[in-house]
Amino acid sequence: MNSREEFFYSNVTKDTKILEFAPYFNPIFPKREGYKVDIIDAFNKEQLIEKAKRDPMITDYSKIDDVDYVCTHNYAEYIGKSKFYDLIVASHMIEHTTDIIDYLKNCSSLLKDGGL
Repeated sequence: MNSREEFFYSNVTKDTKILEFAPYFNPIFPKREGYKVDIIDAFNKEQLIEKAKRDPMITDYSKIDDVDYVCTHNYAEYIGKSKFYDLIVASHMIEHTTDIIDYLKNCSSLLKDGGL
């Protein structure tokens, strides 16, 4: 297990309320493994599968989770769960964020006090 995995998994139980941004075809906290995770992405699951089919590097589409929230900005308002999540994780999506300060403010309002 690498240090990234050790950090994430050492702070998470199956009861941890997680918001995962844009996991695409390889979520860090897969729903199929029993994690209480909400997925937010710019695309729904069917669109992600179609996108993956056009990428020869991706051969397993079964890991693509259902997307709970299709949204690209104003995440906190769209989700409507103030101070709800214990953990928010984003992998390979920060570089697509046009306003990092707004993104962090949205995350802050969604994250419980003391959350990660």
